[in-house]
Amino acid sequence: MLALALTLVVAANPVELHVVDADACLTRDALIQRIAARLGRDPFVNEAPTKLTVTVEPDANTGTRAALLTSSGTGARRFSGPTCESLTETVALALVLVIDPFGHTAKPAPLPVVLPAKPAPIAVQVLTVPEPVAPPSKPVVETIDAQVSGTLSPGMFPTLGPGVELRVQATAHIWSVGLDVTLMPPLSVPLSEGSVQAGGGLLGVTGCLHVNVFEGCLVGRIGLAWFQGQQLPDASGAPAIVGTAGLRLGVQWPQDTRVYGALSGELALALKRVHLDVAGNEVWASPPLSGRFAAGLGVRF
Repeated sequence: MLALALTLVVAANPVELHVVDADACLTRDALIQRIAARLGRDPFVNEAPTKLTVTVEPDANTGTRAALLTSSGTGARRFSGPTCESLTETVALALVLVIDPFGHTAKPAPLPVVLPAKPAPIAVQVLTVPEPVAPPSKPVVETIDAQVSGTLSPGMFPTLGPGVELRVQATAHIWSVGLDVTLMPPLSVPLSEGSVQAGGGLLGVTGCLHVNVFEGCLVGRIGLAWFQGQQLPDASGAPAIVGTAGLRLGVQWPQDTRVYGALSGELALALKRVHLDVAGNEVWASPPLSGRFAAGLGVRF
């Protein structure tokens, strides 16, 4: 009966609303906003015969907050809620039923949705970095050289040992490897007991380092030497084996042309020496060191 009387009195007269809450858990503006959203209007005035007062205080039974709704004309009702939000919603719904029990069923107007401002587009500059292009690989063999040279080999034989050298080498960057063949035709060599003919042939292997027009090579050679009318220590009348290892220094100029000139000098250590015996007596022996000089022409392919 108390609630019905409160409803009838409020619905028939202008209403004035007061909210008492020291902690601002429930505020008058929040109540009016929710009630106006449901009724579609603000039903409260500043001065009215009927005054509604909402007093918020701790609830001793539940440990939560409670609201006491009182009317200046009829009586009071008590509400509670676990949170301030739920308490505000409960009291607002109760006031709507009190003020307009038959028109509160309209759906509350939706609250305006404020969308965040669209951020301004950020200019992004994409730098296209070209993929590194690997330099073209150089061929393993860059050039093939062929040389023809005239040679003098003092110390190899009892004479100066003139001959012809044919050389082929493969070059890659600053390194090269090569083969050469040296032919020394028989020459007459005068000795105290008479004269003999001496000649021979050598096969050489070279490994070289090239710096500009200069080259430095390690050389190994092996070959045969023969003498007509001699006696050899191990096999009379048979060819003798010759072996040397040495260092060769040379010049190839010009550097960047197809045809070039070649000049070199070589110092070699005898690995296998030869001896010349006449009538059982040694009349000549190859020295431990021998030399070689070569001059000729080369072609690059």
